[in-house]
Amino acid sequence: EGQNSDDINITNTTTNNDAITNTTTNNDAKIQEFQDNNDNNAAGNNGLGVNGIYIYGGVGTGKSFCMDLFFEHAPQHNAKPDKPGKKRFHFHEFMLSTHERLHALKCRETDVADPLGRVAREIALEFGPLICLDEFQVTDIGDAMILKKLLEIIFDMGCVVIFTSNRPPSDLYLNGLNRHLFLPCIDMLKTKCQVFNLGNETDYRAQRQTITGDCEQLFIHANANESPNQKDDSMISSLMVSLSKRYFDGDDNSEGGGVSACCSVQSLSLRVAMGRSLSVQKAIPAQVCAIEFGTICEQEKSSHDYISLARAFPVIILTEVPAMSSMTPDITRRFITLIDAIYESRNLLVISSAVSLAQVLELRDLENRQLKKQKQDESGDAVDLKVVGVGGSSGRSTTMIGNTEWSATGRQNVSLAGLVGAAEVDFAKARAASRVKEMMSKGWHQDFTNRITEKNNRK
Repeated sequence: EGQNSDDINITNTTTNNDAITNTTTNNDAKIQEFQDNNDNNAAGNNGLGVNGIYIYGGVGTGKSFCMDLFFEHAPQHNAKPDKPGKKRFHFHEFMLSTHERLHALKCRETDVADPLGRVAREIALEFGPLICLDEFQVTDIGDAMILKKLLEIIFDMGCVVIFTSNRPPSDLYLNGLNRHLFLPCIDMLKTKCQVFNLGNETDYRAQRQTITGDCEQLFIHANANESPNQKDDSMISSLMVSLSKRYFDGDDNSEGGGVSACCSVQSLSLRVAMGRSLSVQKAIPAQVCAIEFGTICEQEKSSHDYISLARAFPVIILTEVPAMSSMTPDITRRFITLIDAIYESRNLLVISSAVSLAQVLELRDLENRQLKKQKQDESGDAVDLKVVGVGGSSGRSTTMIGNTEWSATGRQNVSLAGLVGAAEVDFAKARAASRVKEMMSKGWHQDFTNRITEKNNRK
């Protein structure tokens, strides 16, 4: 991977809507106090000479590990009971929180002069002066249009921001439509941040999987010659009950020999951002869910849905998963985002598929292909896209595709992958494959078991 001349080469919660509504915003006194306490950072005099650090490199090279180690040991500067002084987000979670805040602000105030500025200052006040953003990536035109101003205000408020990414800053939103509007954000990141390249040599997640071996119970190789039927449905329900008993102390000694209510499989509606809901047909509340790939990845879903699902269920069974090679770019992107949400929540993932795990992940020559494709220019499909100055999901602009307003909340019937190059999707496959391989390992399973046991012992 190419290295920028200014790189340093090192080789080897989302707030709910009610809480947002009750938050006092645009408090000039608080903003001034925060800036006074962080003037050194705002001036770039924090000992680093910069306002942030940007770490990029290949999959499994330790980017998140380095950031998490730093975050764990960083002091909670000016911390108060309602202000932790530091916050770590996955980038999807960060943008979800931002869009929720914009939505809540516009719902309670119909005539807002600068909603994005209000929200950016609110984020800096609530979580600064240290904010860590893991897996920073820009594949969404709505996010691309607001990131420059959002991050600029957070920097100017005196916050230090740590980024991890698979991309160097210059390759962010590569081949994206209207990318020229995003270039000032790239320039700002290069100016504000010290850039570190961790390279591509070692995938430590793959090493761990090789050392600990696969946990065979986490991958179910279904019979490709049999279509889903009542027997298969019963088998998944039985598996859910078994997992509930194993990890959450379920009791099967209920009257009549059946399972107790705490282990009963049911359908439920899961609350998602901004008044939306996600239907889960098979669930044991707060414990286990089973969901078909077609339902969660082939239909119109967004990171909001996947984060909510991962938070609600520590164990997720994903059924009828096809090979990635058969997925369209849109479906592939949703699958990758789902994997990111499950991995970030440290959940237990069980996959059922009619093809092998290697075929699901399309492992053969994947890394070589995605590295080659990331350097190729591609024109993409012609899309009538323009940005107008008011309204919209960003609070600053409305993105129009034809005559349809597009929203970053996932509400509109608009292709996400179609707005950036297909190579960007292929580039992210290597990260998803690496993460799934780790989640299928005995080491991951043991870590999950230890966390759940510790949590149960605290009850």
